[in-house]
Amino acid sequence: MVSTTRAFVFRLRPATRQQVLLRAMLNDHRHLYNAALQERRDAWDTRTKRGITDPKDQFGKIGFAIQSAQLPAIRASDPDQARWSATSQQQTLRRLNKSFADFYRRCREGQTPGYPRFKPEKRWDSVEFRDGDGARWDSVPTGRDDSRRVYLQGVGHIKTSTHRPIRGTVATIRVKRQGDHRAHTRWVVIVTCNNVPLKVLPRTSRVIGIDMATGDNGLAYTSHGDRIDNLQPHKHAAQRLTRLQQQRSKTRRGSMPYRDLTRQLARAHARIARQRYDHHHQVAARLVASYDIICIEGLPVASMTRRAKAKPDPDAPGAFLPNGARAKAGLNRSIRDAGWGQFIAILKDKAACAGRQVIVVNPAYTSQTCVQCQRTDPASRSGKVFYCTGCGHYDDADINAAQTILCVGTGLVPEQPTRAA
Repeated sequence: MVSTTRAFVFRLRPATRQQVLLRAMLNDHRHLYNAALQERRDAWDTRTKRGITDPKDQFGKIGFAIQSAQLPAIRASDPDQARWSATSQQQTLRRLNKSFADFYRRCREGQTPGYPRFKPEKRWDSVEFRDGDGARWDSVPTGRDDSRRVYLQGVGHIKTSTHRPIRGTVATIRVKRQGDHRAHTRWVVIVTCNNVPLKVLPRTSRVIGIDMATGDNGLAYTSHGDRIDNLQPHKHAAQRLTRLQQQRSKTRRGSMPYRDLTRQLARAHARIARQRYDHHHQVAARLVASYDIICIEGLPVASMTRRAKAKPDPDAPGAFLPNGARAKAGLNRSIRDAGWGQFIAILKDKAACAGRQVIVVNPAYTSQTCVQCQRTDPASRSGKVFYCTGCGHYDDADINAAQTILCVGTGLVPEQPTRAA
């Protein structure tokens, strides 16, 4: 049977004392990460001052093996670090090692990455364990068998809300803090399992193309002419968010009203994220259950949501011409609210587990290409209407684009169609 690796996420229900210990655990692991980063920075400065440029010269080099070997001495001299699992501390050092590996890889590829940075409290929100070494899933404390719990060294047995059974063999356990580190905090446990059998769905012999949309236009259109609704959770909550932000701006930072409004804002944003996440899961589940092959456009969301570039006025130094920044900001907000990247990632994940195929198509010219004659002409599209200047084909522009994406994905038409003269 074909198997894979899956992650199962469950809500933690820690007691008040356990929440204090969880925060202390995150803080101590963060201090370990920052101290290890400082040691590497000092080693780099030493090599630079000595003029050592040969990567094969090992003088002053600090890596994971050396820093991991220092853990016993650190634990012996620091009682705060000694109360936590040594395995989880090794995982923290591995995270730092991966940051440096990614930094050097991107440098070799000609990119300009930022040097690994120290982690403030709000940017350090998880600790990872190996099951059976400092943590145990489905652990039952002595004399208690009324609920499923996870055991963490230094914290104890924590209740979990297990809404579904896990499958496969538990490999790692990650405890994660969600929400603001001071205001609205939820704790979850992420259980990663190996050898999870795939639930391959029966074949349907059906294919579909999907053209992504945004705003009131919907989340997407299909090649069958269907419109997938866009939940737009942020747009619907915009007035409340604005009101809370305005109220908070009128209070003194650090005061009780300020902290209360910060908690309300954190809850509101968390609710928006959960609504969007749930909607994407439901839509992706329906598509995966109904189609064997799903063709979807691969949109560069990061570049599409960049701010409009400033346009200097050549006739007036220091002045700028109108650049449509307000309209671009509204479009960026709408794209982020739709959550294209998250939806495509969820769709790919569900398809892989169900034995389906997702084909990502280059979106270039798909909105300008006629699905009937494959003629590409920007003049064929006018807003929501597509009227081919070649063959006279008339359709909804998004539906025509979805049908073109399907044809390109299945190889019925070339990826780069013929441009109009």
